[in-house]
Amino acid sequence: MLIHLNDISLRQDEDGVWIASSLLLPGCHAWGSTEHETALNFQDAAKTHLEALKDFIDLGGTGDIWKLGDAVGRRDIAESQKLTLDLLRNREKPGAVMWRLKSLFAELNMISVLKAKGAWPGKYTQKKKIHPFRLKILNQQVSKYSTEEIEKNLMKIQETDLKLKTSQADPEALLIELMDNIVGGR
Repeated sequence: MLIHLNDISLRQDEDGVWIASSLLLPGCHAWGSTEHETALNFQDAAKTHLEALKDFIDLGGTGDIWKLGDAVGRRDIAESQKLTLDLLRNREKPGAVMWRLKSLFAELNMISVLKAKGAWPGKYTQKKKIHPFRLKILNQQVSKYSTEEIEKNLMKIQETDLKLKTSQADPEALLIELMDNIVGGR
């Protein structure tokens, strides 16, 4: 057991779904139809959360990575460029920046596709363990991009990632150009 049951907070929402969280792992949540199922789901979520956190730290992650994702989602070009430069100048690895952009646009793409089909992305977000507050932010962000833009941006991100890995090009210049392309819509 990763998190002791005494450290897990369980509550039932208005739809009867049980939600688990813990002050020991901010941002980690799980859902279930019973308290027992939810507590078990939380243990799985905690394991995944800790593994992701370890990977994130191994990438050199900082809180500014998340701010960058939010700025890109809002299409705030000035803030996106500033955060990218700050991250790189503070020795952030370009791979961490690319990881955040890939994960943001993968989430936006899935939500955009589900919405286009008239489906509510609730099951997807439960499966991916996306917190309801994060879903609210993603819903706001997905409205800033068309489905086609999201798909094009995913391709641009992949192309830039490949360039970063295979060329001697300046990472700062490549990432600023990418910000111009995906946030500025060029």
